[in-house]
Amino acid sequence: MRAYFSLLIYTMLHSLVLTMDMLIMHVVLTLNHSSWLQFCIMTCVTELKLTVFKKFDISGLFEVANDDARDRFNLSIYFIATLLQTS
Repeated sequence: MRAYFSLLIYTMLHSLVLTMDMLIMHVVLTLNHSSWLQFCIMTCVTELKLTVFKKFDISGLFEVANDDARDRFNLSIYFIATLLQTS
């Protein structure tokens, strides 16, 4: 029973974080084009700073590629949802 409640709390917090991500994407997309460009550049630079100067083995490199693919998928879903909401 305790594991169920901890899973429920984790799911609710994760949903809240994803909703906040979607809200930030919506605000950035509806402001203007320069804010969208700044957001993309800031996201890419932050990710590069985290991964450029580290040495990776094959499994570490796979994790980085997997995280990057997941982030791009999330951004594309948020972008499509925002376009559907605003049109």
